[in-house]
Amino acid sequence: MLYRLFPKLDLKMKLTTFLLIVSLFEIQANTYAQGTKLTLEFDNVPVEQVFSEIEAISEFRFLYESAQIDLDRRVTLRLKKRKISEVLALLFDNTNIGYKTVDRQVILTKKIDTSLSPKNDTVHPRKELGPVQFQVSGVITDADGVPLPGANIVEK
Repeated sequence: MLYRLFPKLDLKMKLTTFLLIVSLFEIQANTYAQGTKLTLEFDNVPVEQVFSEIEAISEFRFLYESAQIDLDRRVTLRLKKRKISEVLALLFDNTNIGYKTVDRQVILTKKIDTSLSPKNDTVHPRKELGPVQFQVSGVITDADGVPLPGANIVEK
């Protein structure tokens, strides 16, 4: 019955229509973070509760390392129909927390300390967390000096 409503379409038209629809869905997904507006009202609540409420009323998810973020810091927010970028700017104003919105994920990190030392004008970079990696290369040989094929080095 549907065949009567639509004339025969060749393969090129079908593929063009399909790709157009898929691209429109992709555009809609990418503009979610830019167009979503949030209304929040909090009085002296922990930042963790604000995160939970934003996740509950929107599709945003917060990614952070709990040791780097002060989740017990108390905030008061009264915002009506504000974009997520404005909410985050107010939430982390005058803190050492940086944020980045990637699609529907909000990634929170500590800001890099670039303050100048009072003794000399050198910048002190933030100490990196985690082990330093080195690349090791060379040839592994046996007792006679013949290279061993497929040998690997494993760090303990």
